[in-house]
Amino acid sequence: TRKDPGRRYFSCNNVDDGDSHIWKWCDVAIQEELRETHTQLRMVKDQFFESDQKVAKLEKIVGVLTKKTSVINYGLAKGVSVLVLVILVIVMGWKSFGGFKHQCQNSRWGWQ
Repeated sequence: TRKDPGRRYFSCNNVDDGDSHIWKWCDVAIQEELRETHTQLRMVKDQFFESDQKVAKLEKIVGVLTKKTSVINYGLAKGVSVLVLVILVIVMGWKSFGGFKHQCQNSRWGWQ
């Protein structure tokens, strides 16, 4: 412009047709864009921080559940092992005393 020679500005392509057009000094427009970009970047950083915190919580929950699952699986395996051992002891004891046949011979029904 005549007042500000050499100062650059943005405007639409039809600026010289005599109508009223929007224009803006380049330095002002760049500052506004930088402010807006800075605001958006701050929002992205905040969202990233929130997401990072959520991931940390989920990792902690998964760790706890994994431990609980392994304890449950260990407890279940231990319980089944004890049950099998008890059944084996009962069967072995039963057979060493003659089993069902021995029991029936001594009963009043006289099974043979």
